[in-house]
Amino acid sequence: MYCVQGRELEFDMTEDGLRDTETGSRWTYWGKCTEGPLMGEQLTQVQSYQQFLRAWISFHEGSTFYNF
Repeated sequence: MYCVQGRELEFDMTEDGLRDTETGSRWTYWGKCTEGPLMGEQLTQVQSYQQFLRAWISFHEGSTFYNF
């Protein structure tokens, strides 16, 4: 969950992009609200790491990487 203006927001992926379920506002993938009641708001970026693939390969040695 993310907080903006004291509201806890959850997001859904829709045909026209990312929308929060509370207000229906439209958001970019970089956390900027571009449409709706929260237009102009920016989510705070948090540092995160995605280590799942490397952890998976550590325990499943037959796995390989694919390029997309």
